[in-house]
Parts: sequence; structure tokens; C-alpha cells
Amino acid sequence: MKLSGRPGTYLVLLALLVVCACQAETTSSGNISADEFLAAPPAGALLLDVRTRQEFAVGHIAGAMNVPHDELATRVSELPGGPDRTLIVYCKSGRRAGLATSVLVDAGYSKILHLEGDMNAWRAAGRPLEIP
Repeated sequence: MKLSGRPGTYLVLLALLVVCACQAETTSSGNISADEFLAAPPAGALLLDVRTRQEFAVGHIAGAMNVPHDELATRVSELPGGPDRTLIVYCKSGRRAGLATSVLVDAGYSKILHLEGDMNAWRAAGRPLEIP
């Protein structure tokens, strides 16, 4: 097969594909169920609640750190352990956790898990809450 056009263009495209493939291999994100989390939480993981302070104060999962999603971009440096630490992110229903995950990926975090069902499912299942 003969390629027409500029050879440099093909090299740039090939380089971009390699970079994207490497990035995909270094970012692990997915879901973790409440049952999995309670049975065997990932070692050293930080549970990150991205709901508002008011929502957090009404009840949260024990051990969670609260950084509201709309403050995360400016407060990401406050997360202990840095970008190599596994994070488990949750909100009320999932929307804000998704937004927070994007912020975290942009900040260099690569081990991010989303708590399936978020706080709505946690409460519906009657799971324990910590109330300050």
C-alpha cells in the first residue's frame, strides 16, 4: 500500500496514537460496588465524598474526606497521598462524581474508582452512616 501526502503527517498521527495508548494503559478507572468496598476495600484507598458540606454533615460513609466537586480543581493538592493513591469517589447520584473524576484525571490521578449507586444506593440499602 502506498501512502500519499506528507510523510511527516503520518509520523505525527502515529506518535499521537502511541501516546493515547500509553495513557489508556496508565489510567485505571472503573466501579466498585458497596459490597466489594465493605468486604475488601482497596488497600490505602481514599474515600472521596464530592457532595456539598451540608450533604456531608447530614451523613456520610465512615472515613470519607469531603471536597465538594465544585472546589476540587482548586483543592486537589489537599488530597493526601498524591496522584498515585487509589481514590474511591462518590456523590448523591453519580453526576458530580463523574465531574470530579474528570478533574482528578486532568490533575494526574490514575487510580480512580466510582462507588456504584453513590449515596442514594448506600442509604437505600440501609448501610451505616457517620454523622458528625
